[in-house]
Amino acid sequence: MNCNLKLSSLFLSAVILIAIFSGGCISSGDKSGLEDSATIVPTTEHTNGPDNSGVDGTLKVKWPGPVKPPADPLSYDENTKQILVDNAKKEILRVFPDVIESSLDNYKWSEEDYGGYFAPAILFENAIDESKLKERLESNEWFTENIVRIAVNPDTGYIKYYKGSSGSSGTPKEIISYEEAKDHAMSIFTNVMGEEHYNENKDKYFIYTMNNKIAYRNDADLTILLLIHNSHNGVKYLNDKVEILYDLANDAIIFYKSRIKDPVLLAEITTLSPVPDVTLDEAKEILKAKLNENFPEKDLKVEFHENYEGAVLPSDYYSSLYWMDSPGYMNITDGYVREPLKLVWRFYFNTEDMRNNPEETVRPVYVDAHTGEIVYLRYAGISIPADIR
Repeated sequence: MNCNLKLSSLFLSAVILIAIFSGGCISSGDKSGLEDSATIVPTTEHTNGPDNSGVDGTLKVKWPGPVKPPADPLSYDENTKQILVDNAKKEILRVFPDVIESSLDNYKWSEEDYGGYFAPAILFENAIDESKLKERLESNEWFTENIVRIAVNPDTGYIKYYKGSSGSSGTPKEIISYEEAKDHAMSIFTNVMGEEHYNENKDKYFIYTMNNKIAYRNDADLTILLLIHNSHNGVKYLNDKVEILYDLANDAIIFYKSRIKDPVLLAEITTLSPVPDVTLDEAKEILKAKLNENFPEKDLKVEFHENYEGAVLPSDYYSSLYWMDSPGYMNITDGYVREPLKLVWRFYFNTEDMRNNPEETVRPVYVDAHTGEIVYLRYAGISIPADIR
């Protein structure tokens, strides 16, 4: 019996190739359906105000949690914990009304990475989502029930992630179009964030859609990946984003993951000018100079690429300015952010040796758009920064 199931994990691994770095939790905003919500007090603080240059370390903003596990111990009393669990269940049923309510009784308190810091989460491990049963049965004769994992941020009440599965027992056939799938995925994002909050902030979001059938030519699954980046002063954050994997064969969500942080926190640490002092062309010359310095006797024949593997996303997704909101590239000392987020250029390159190697494609490089410092580079023994793998 040959069941040709293709699980969503095949696609999630590809997300890592695109994103390179990770981080984030859900930001606060207006939502319906919550009762008895716990009041969350902002944790940011200053000493002498932020220093826009980030040179003398006068910025002092509390980072919400440890950058490595474990998370801080639970500080809720039993009554508060029950209220938070009840609110989490209500939020799940509001966003995913076809989840069987009784299946949410199987939960545990866990910890999650909220975009570079660890904090408690309520994890519903064996929730049963009965949405799109007819479509799932028609596309997959082996389908029995859709068991999903859902995590909720107890402090904000937002859904942090939803992990389902997708597959077919034959050749999948799309029942909705690419554009319809994008609209349906966006409606989930809008629903999670709250329509009022979304409308107030929609101009800040950079939205990209990847057609996975085009991106992964050897895989027949019909899915799209929606990437929604938050931004500040017209520049998108690298990791402050939501990822949604949507199935065109079932008209159903497979995966939702939010890395969007507290907007107050981000505003406190994103204080540099969004206007670069170094152009993209200059950043590329900086890379070439570094390679020539390390390999002075060899012409590497460097080529730059405005896309990744077939331009499945617009070029401005790959070669673009970003705020580098990954803790490994931030100055966090004794639990406080001491310098503003770097403004960086990200772009991709390869060399003649890489082009002759079937296992190589292109590699990313990040250059500080104000100082010209290479922030990230991995190539033939060059390891910047040395302590991050």
